[in-house]
Amino acid sequence: MLTLLALALPLPSQVWIVDQSGGPGTDFTDIPAAIAAASPGDVLLIRSGTYSTVVLDKALTLQADDGAVADVDGLKLESLPVGEHVVLSGLSFSDDALIDDCNGKVWIEDCQVIPPASFGAPPAAVTVRDSADVVVVNTLAIGPSVDGGASAFGGPRPAPGLEMSNSAVHLFECTFEGGNGAYVGGDPGGLDWVASAREGALLDSGELFALSSTFVGGNGYPSVSAYGYGCIKGDGAPGIVMQVPAYLRDSQLVGGLGGQPPWFGGTCPAGDDGPPYTGGPPVEYQGEYVTLDVPSPIRENGAFGVTLTGTPGVQAIVALGTSQDALLIPAWGGGLAVQGPWIVLSPVAIPPAGTITLPLALSDLGPSVESVTYYGQVAALDAFGAFTVNDPTVTVLLDGQF
Repeated sequence: MLTLLALALPLPSQVWIVDQSGGPGTDFTDIPAAIAAASPGDVLLIRSGTYSTVVLDKALTLQADDGAVADVDGLKLESLPVGEHVVLSGLSFSDDALIDDCNGKVWIEDCQVIPPASFGAPPAAVTVRDSADVVVVNTLAIGPSVDGGASAFGGPRPAPGLEMSNSAVHLFECTFEGGNGAYVGGDPGGLDWVASAREGALLDSGELFALSSTFVGGNGYPSVSAYGYGCIKGDGAPGIVMQVPAYLRDSQLVGGLGGQPPWFGGTCPAGDDGPPYTGGPPVEYQGEYVTLDVPSPIRENGAFGVTLTGTPGVQAIVALGTSQDALLIPAWGGGLAVQGPWIVLSPVAIPPAGTITLPLALSDLGPSVESVTYYGQVAALDAFGAFTVNDPTVTVLLDGQF
């Protein structure tokens, strides 16, 4: 059994416990107060509860505790300086997430973002603007959809799952879904009469890499026969709308379904299904795919497993680092996420079953060390010597007192 801390020790962090119910050891009952008190580099360990919107502009790690259901109103991550690093892990956001003007590094893992429909023109579930280094892992984001019968003028509208501009965003095992369209009533000649479905992702500018991710366009509204206007079809939206090409590997682009014919009959046809993409086309990378699964958080003096899944016979190589660095390397099949210098574990052959779990132990973190954070990424080496980088993950290690 390999002992993790024997490999390397990143810089330690202080831990603050956030617990809405005020249980044992609680430092704060809401996240904003914890953010205000914490110093750059600290860890907020978040227990189950419902919390206010996260507004963040400094280097912190927000980690949901093991088994916790941490519901957060929304996210505004703005103006993160160069050299600062934010990690968000295991959180559920019930409103949209904005990452804006961040020259530092942002890592989001095991989260979901599902905002409600809102009036006017709502933002995408996740919006990334003018940000240099954003890594998103195993995260679901669904753009708001419209319920039929909403107020006609200025009423709710659907939005994309992801909208990005002038940013570098690398996605691993993520799903982004656009909002569904709907008939919202009112004057058939008015602009607010119908709400068209939206794309899974809107790439305006910048660099988007996606590995084993899915982009789904919203479904169209039912076709409508309007006196004096004829048939108005509700088409499905594209999986991705690209103003610049996206870089993809083992990812799915799915257009939304066209709306059905009117329920009350007539001659109006169904709407057209959305295309996988518009613009582009995307740049497709190839390579052997291996997944990496490591729990987070992990408490000291305990055992845990690292699970690797892939094609039998492929060599899986796990590298550990202490920070992120999203780089697009075509020769390696896509996106490097973990910054060196790396500690590289011995290669492991994927067995005939297609999956293997490696036992690891976490030793004592040492006196006065409350938490450290590791970044890991797995690469695959096939029988022909081709090397490809694959899934990354972040793991927060905790002192046993927490």
